[in-house]
Amino acid sequence: MPSKMHAVVSAALLACCAYAAGQQLTAVHTFVCKNPQEIGPCPQGGDVTALIQGSDGNFYGTAERTGRGGAAPAGGLIFSLTPSGTFTTLYKFAPGKTGTYPNGSSPTRLIEGPDGTLYGNAGFGGPSGDGNLFRVDKTGKHYQVLQNYSINEFAANGSSPTSLAAGNDGNVYGTTYYGGSGNCFYFNCGTLFRVNAATGAYEVVVNFDAATSGANPTNLVVGPDGTFYGSTNNGAILFHYIEATGDLQTAQLSFPTIGGYPTGGAVSAIGPDGNLYGTYTGVFLGGIGVFEVQLDGSNLQLFPVYTTYPASSPDGLVLASDGNFWMAEYYGSVGFGDIVTVSPADGSLIQRMTPFSSTSADGGAPVELFSATGGALWGVSSLYGQAPKGSYGAGVLFTLTP
Repeated sequence: MPSKMHAVVSAALLACCAYAAGQQLTAVHTFVCKNPQEIGPCPQGGDVTALIQGSDGNFYGTAERTGRGGAAPAGGLIFSLTPSGTFTTLYKFAPGKTGTYPNGSSPTRLIEGPDGTLYGNAGFGGPSGDGNLFRVDKTGKHYQVLQNYSINEFAANGSSPTSLAAGNDGNVYGTTYYGGSGNCFYFNCGTLFRVNAATGAYEVVVNFDAATSGANPTNLVVGPDGTFYGSTNNGAILFHYIEATGDLQTAQLSFPTIGGYPTGGAVSAIGPDGNLYGTYTGVFLGGIGVFEVQLDGSNLQLFPVYTTYPASSPDGLVLASDGNFWMAEYYGSVGFGDIVTVSPADGSLIQRMTPFSSTSADGGAPVELFSATGGALWGVSSLYGQAPKGSYGAGVLFTLTP
């Protein structure tokens, strides 16, 4: 293994315990639904999926459902929250006359575009029932469907969206896991698309191909110069997309094979040294670790696993104001989710917070964590939370200070 693959010293473990003792989450808003459990309506939304801070200082997010429809969530909404805690429903995804959701249902992703408008994905609804890409202003008005998707590995405009990011050219970019025109063994390899913020026009700008750029792009990371980085082939290929020229550069990353099975991961953050970082795992790795690589794909460093819970499901690295990486783990160590802090120097675990449960005021199953203005961390737990008698919690917005 590379040189940084070394054991965590006992002093770091002592620091971990002392550090963790002073940390505490603060529940800011709980999403309350009516009985019966998991079936009743959620007038202000339930099963929270995303939270961001807008350029106006307010918070914006999505909740996956406002009720239940068959085996899947139905409806959902977009909301705003002021720093003082005032909650407002901006837009509800409503059923049409036939019971379907023509404008989408179950929103799962949200960003603010360079134009100040909110852009997001709906996981269901639309003509094929497989969701869409939308935008809406911060008042909740002027909702617009930009692209309808279908679960079709050969869809020309992409299928199964995986990320959204604001470009430095004033437009919005994203990736789809499948679709496009690139050739893979069984299906098309995915796309990188652009939305013209002025017109709303949707255009595929990269068709990933197994022979050149790899397959199945995941998240986009905005680099120090505003250009995009991402991963394909389960992290085996690092790509760099330059908006101004449309150039796509790629580099092969040599993740090791352990026990006959490959390891791999995806870049998810820029570290304090300006390099790319992400998490990696594998069938016989024995857990999940952090890796570091330079922007040109050189000097890949694999740190020792920070957790021996391979199913903890980390959401992605967030560089916090304390100079460390923080992560929300959906399952965590006991099944309800954790918050962990790891060192960018060697990937070692600094602390593990376990505030989540089915009865906790902080809810359970965290899916989002980011650093807000002023250095506080804000996050989303997608389930549970405390609610009045006759109701139940369906997600919590929380904050903590690193």
